[in-house]
Amino acid sequence: MLGNKKIRNPFPRIGLVCKYEFLSGTRTFVPVYLATMVLCLITGIFLTERISAVSNTTFLAILGTACGLMSFAAFILTIVFIEKRFKKGMLENEAYLNLSLPVTITEHILGRLLAYFTWGCIYIATSIISGLLLACSQWNRIFNISLFENAATQFYKDSGMHIISLLLLIALFVLTLILLAVMFIFFVNTAASLVKKCRMLVEIAIIIILFIIFGNILHAAFENLYGIGDISAFITGLKRFILINLGTVILDILGTIAILKFRMNLEA
Repeated sequence: MLGNKKIRNPFPRIGLVCKYEFLSGTRTFVPVYLATMVLCLITGIFLTERISAVSNTTFLAILGTACGLMSFAAFILTIVFIEKRFKKGMLENEAYLNLSLPVTITEHILGRLLAYFTWGCIYIATSIISGLLLACSQWNRIFNISLFENAATQFYKDSGMHIISLLLLIALFVLTLILLAVMFIFFVNTAASLVKKCRMLVEIAIIIILFIIFGNILHAAFENLYGIGDISAFITGLKRFILINLGTVILDILGTIAILKFRMNLEA
């Protein structure tokens, strides 16, 4: 009877999938992220005003280039890892094992999304810390409380909004971007897996189509804000961007689950 059907709690299984996927990235991400921060700290120390000799110019240039390359490598590594893990776990050989477990497609997707979202947040945190370490000689200006209070007061006068609220709004925007990036990878790879040949070309075509659609949505959402230079327009645009990101994430989740569950018959 439908009335006697027991509703299963999905959160324990989502948590297990998330834990497994998160731990799978520790050996890859932790050394790279730590190396990035250490390199930025070393560069920041040599960039202090006390070490300004001309003889150090070449060495500083090498250090600065290394920091940039390491940061870029960490970004690329994060994207590639997420794509490879998702393909391996949900679309290739390992999928047979994963889908034989008592875990639904939805739980697999949400668990992986949560794990990769966490690594995305760690990457953002690493980038921020690396930037602060790189500018360690300017900490007295960056962490100037009186300067921050003056800026916050002026911002409140101009916008009627507390600067902490703006920072939280920006943080929410970044978090939704991370979710969007992860689900974008999921959806593109899942949709491309429906064809057997020329998958790379299909992926490129899907990416182009999605960018065109997303660009048109953004254009429609921000059309009445063009040419407005005050802070209220920026805040309104940020809020709209967050809503668009969340809406796109939900559509990507539903699309990915639908393809895996119904089009590929991976789950009854």
